[in-house]
Amino acid sequence: AAASASAPSALAERRGGVKQFQWDRPGGGWWWERTNTPDGVLSKVTVLCGATPGRHFVQFFEGGTEVYEESDFDVAALFVKVAGAHSARRFSMPTAEHCDEEALREAVAPVHFWVNGVAPGSLVLVALVGVPSQAMPLVLEALAPLGVPQAPP
Repeated sequence: AAASASAPSALAERRGGVKQFQWDRPGGGWWWERTNTPDGVLSKVTVLCGATPGRHFVQFFEGGTEVYEESDFDVAALFVKVAGAHSARRFSMPTAEHCDEEALREAVAPVHFWVNGVAPGSLVLVALVGVPSQAMPLVLEALAPLGVPQAPP
């Protein structure tokens, strides 16, 4: 899923007035990207992620090109990336067996720090893989300043 820290017009303004992305946020939920380009060429961001026993994967795509991939990891993690020439970040989260309040707050602290460094209007790619349900409220709360909904998808 992707989140935007401000209105789409601010993003268009930062990109020289060319509106590359349009977003819908039905009912205040998760942002859904759609494109509407004059030449018909789709330019979009995509997040793919999944988990099976013993294997997790995350892929971020921008404009049809894979810009980040991680697979064959077996940990709970939050992955984030600001679209464009920015690096992806992985924040390991406690597993369900080790998800006490102290461990969770310690794991989420660097997320708050990262979020504070994201420029307003930035398009952010987000993947939550293997994150236990009891961790979701604090993780989503940390991402709230970016416009991430507070209810899991």
